[in-house]
Amino acid sequence: MKKLEINLREADESDYGWAYLEPYLEKSDSKRRPAYQALEQIFREHEMYKAIAENMASMQEKLSDQLDKIQKEVHFTLLRSGDAEKSARTLLHLWNSYNFDNNVTSYLPMEQLLTPPMEKAMNEVGKYYKELAAKKRSRSESLTISSEDDSPTVQVQNLPENEGASAPTNDDIRHAFSNWAD
Repeated sequence: MKKLEINLREADESDYGWAYLEPYLEKSDSKRRPAYQALEQIFREHEMYKAIAENMASMQEKLSDQLDKIQKEVHFTLLRSGDAEKSARTLLHLWNSYNFDNNVTSYLPMEQLLTPPMEKAMNEVGKYYKELAAKKRSRSESLTISSEDDSPTVQVQNLPENEGASAPTNDDIRHAFSNWAD
């Protein structure tokens, strides 16, 4: 053990002199801890926080390198404000890729992301195809009836618009489009 004489400033002169060291000198019981033990504890804490700061700096560096790598792979011109659904899916894919690269096991499933504009578009497309199917069905029925009559005039039977076609539910739409990649 080496002996060293240290002069510390009083509490009114500096926050990092005696005022900083004093709480480390006090133990839970009424005895005071030796100054060398308090200083060793402060040095250990300093080393620990220094390691944490270095770890954070290296993590930031790795993240920056990974973002540079991703930026080379992805054309950010595809991330447009007009295409929110594709942008959200692209960002979600990037986040999941980052998690995979860093051995993180919690992922965000792609099928859970359904924005209101996408849901509205899926409803409209589903409604359009149901109406189209009803129209084709009515056309084929009218052609079948006219061929059975053997009359030269073609009789067209039009179904009312809403007959046979009901509004699709969200579950129907999600199921219909669940196998779409994008």
